[in-house]
Amino acid sequence: MYCSATLAAAADPPAATAPEEDARVKAERARQLLDSLKPAARAMMPPEVLAKLEADANAGLTGLSPVASSTSGVSAPPAASAPPAERESARPRRGLGRRRRGAPRQAPPPTGPITLEELPVSSLESLDAPETPAPSDDVSYDEALLDALGRGGGPFGPRQTAWRLVLLPDPTYRASLPWMRPRLADTVGIDAYTASQYLQRPTPSFLAAAEEPEPLEAQAAHLASAGLRVVVLPRRDWARDRLPVLVADVLDLDADPVLFLCADGSRVEVQRRDLGWAATAEISPIRENSTVEVKRTRWGMPVMPDRVGLSDRFTPYYALDLCRHGDPRPLRIRSNDFDFQRLGADRGIAAAVNIRTLALRLGGADLPVDQGFRKVPSLPGPKDPTAVASRVPRREVDFTEYVLLLDARHHVG
Repeated sequence: MYCSATLAAAADPPAATAPEEDARVKAERARQLLDSLKPAARAMMPPEVLAKLEADANAGLTGLSPVASSTSGVSAPPAASAPPAERESARPRRGLGRRRRGAPRQAPPPTGPITLEELPVSSLESLDAPETPAPSDDVSYDEALLDALGRGGGPFGPRQTAWRLVLLPDPTYRASLPWMRPRLADTVGIDAYTASQYLQRPTPSFLAAAEEPEPLEAQAAHLASAGLRVVVLPRRDWARDRLPVLVADVLDLDADPVLFLCADGSRVEVQRRDLGWAATAEISPIRENSTVEVKRTRWGMPVMPDRVGLSDRFTPYYALDLCRHGDPRPLRIRSNDFDFQRLGADRGIAAAVNIRTLALRLGGADLPVDQGFRKVPSLPGPKDPTAVASRVPRREVDFTEYVLLLDARHHVG
């Protein structure tokens, strides 16, 4: 008859090594997960998950499984009672066990609360991801648009710079190209080929930027003496009193003057002869300040996202700007915020057709309608989490800058 108290730890039954091996594997995984966590991610974890991870990691340091110690009614003998040689042989060593060399480690079955490794992948990635401000309806259209016109880059130069020098397009440049080209190239420091492209481009061209207006004003005066139309734009302030007015409805398309009902509840009365020109554009909004997040189940299978509905705020629409002689603020009509029932029998199915018909009904056949915005490139927007949450798509901001710069040709000598 054997007494269990006189047996060394190395003579324990082999069945006791399986729980110890599982506890060691679980403790090693817990320590690796705890070491890889950043302070922000650790602070956002549920307390019970973090406590279980720390308990698993600490249990591996003693070489005992928390499951075995809680279910067994016999306490293990102290390690000091065995000889040093036996204690060395009984101590679990890394790289030894039942697992074959090169074989993957098998994770223990999940017990108790869900641990960090059992959470979905998207939940782990969101712990360290910066929060993006959600679009707010408290910001007015003018505030959001003006804020966007002073941030990031754009097709007509960096908007965040203090001052910009921009060349306005004019079809009369072609006749004077031989002497305008060297003047432009020498003044702003570009080659002759680029200067020729700027002079023949139907859209505004960015020339230079500076922190002070004096050097740009000197360049603008030198270019204006050669017949070039240039403007010096201060950051954001140049468009403060020229932002477009959103139109919600038109009472009578055949009346003169035309009464426009604005989105803010005001009314604007416009004589037809006061309409100078118009511009149309297709606005294809882009999802800004958002990362593509693939949600997965706990088994690693991707979850299919919901389909985008017709009422989604990123749905493309058409915009029509009516520029006036007596007011620098254009009247803007958006196809997604306007009822085309006013067109009557002229109403079509496509929004692009209705926009063109509306411009024809308001301004007549003699009203010039610009469609050159389709040639303006689309650039990535600013990734600034402190920016005002804008409900104006970036492409509409580009269209606003395009229209205001083209309309400045009527105010620059």
